[in-house]
Amino acid sequence: CLREGYYSSTGTQWRDDLATPVQGGVDWSSINLTLLLGKTISGIASPPPGLPFDDGVDIDVCAVNDLVRYQWIYCDYIGVASDSAGEAYKVTVPQDAAVSWTVRYELDLQSTLDNPNNFLRTGYYSTRCTQWRSSLATPVQGGVDRSGIDLPLLVGDKTISGTVSLPAADSRGVLVAFSVSDPNDLNNPVSTGYVNLGGNFAPSATYSLPVPADADVSWTVWYEDYGIDWYYFESKYVNPGYYNATNTRWRADAATPVAGGDNRTGINMVLLQPTTISGTVSLPAGQTAPAGGTAVSVQVSEQANMDALAGSRYITIPGGRASAPYSVFVPIDPSALWAVRYSYDGPGDYLIQGYFSIAGTRADLVNATLLDGGTPLTGVNLTLLRS
Repeated sequence: CLREGYYSSTGTQWRDDLATPVQGGVDWSSINLTLLLGKTISGIASPPPGLPFDDGVDIDVCAVNDLVRYQWIYCDYIGVASDSAGEAYKVTVPQDAAVSWTVRYELDLQSTLDNPNNFLRTGYYSTRCTQWRSSLATPVQGGVDRSGIDLPLLVGDKTISGTVSLPAADSRGVLVAFSVSDPNDLNNPVSTGYVNLGGNFAPSATYSLPVPADADVSWTVWYEDYGIDWYYFESKYVNPGYYNATNTRWRADAATPVAGGDNRTGINMVLLQPTTISGTVSLPAGQTAPAGGTAVSVQVSEQANMDALAGSRYITIPGGRASAPYSVFVPIDPSALWAVRYSYDGPGDYLIQGYFSIAGTRADLVNATLLDGGTPLTGVNLTLLRS
């Protein structure tokens, strides 16, 4: 059976955008759900032929479908032992014949941390053998069981190396991920590593990441700050930051491309110190949050590129309260003009977003007050707008 299904008046659906909403405020009966059967995609995940396989590796094999509103992912978790010629996987996907699936493997966290074989983080099924570019994947059509969808793991033949460093002493420390991506597919790195900096660890560390040998690509190298550790994820630095030959930058379009086709050294990054924008988020006059609170995201973007967040923070206005404070880390960038907005996706009482203005929160960017990017800013207050 599929792992989830959604109530619909026309029968249980595998997509939540096809669900029938059930209005609150009254008792409802006969909201029936039928477990959905699926079809399978199966094959073998294996090390490349002839590879001296030093250690086992754990991977997720996933079938992915990109729809207009959502990305649907179905996975099977398997281990490929060091003495194995390959391990079988089987992924159960919806029976929908109108959908095609991209099948990929991805190293799990531990195998990314300890990767003596230099496996690439992700590889995509193709009839021409596994590809590192998602754009070269062969779609697997849905509607029937599919077998023989084999995934030989990919090894990086070249490396990118350098250092990742703190900008100053940090007594608490920070966990940092560093990745290499095709700039046309930043969110799907070909290689990733992790390191602890500060606290009980050194303030700087060397890294080396495997990459494909392709000479026709220039790489983007970047870091992501995970806070103190996996369980208390809270960025303390500008996040993410991108390698630039002069100094680390917060904008992806300011990254210095790293030429492919050979080993590259000296690709050094220093984590970026942030400044802050702070204020309060309030409900309209006379209103208080319900039990459980009202969740809101405060987002900061540069006027010239509203799609790229410079910083964000999720907050909750507690139940019975009319407001809550916030503080968002943003880059120190005197050339930037920040637009600050709230984003709300709860019940339909409020507009989904509103922009800071000295005249009061406004629904449109054109009426926003833009803020200088070089110094800390306080009193940047937002009020949710009635819908």
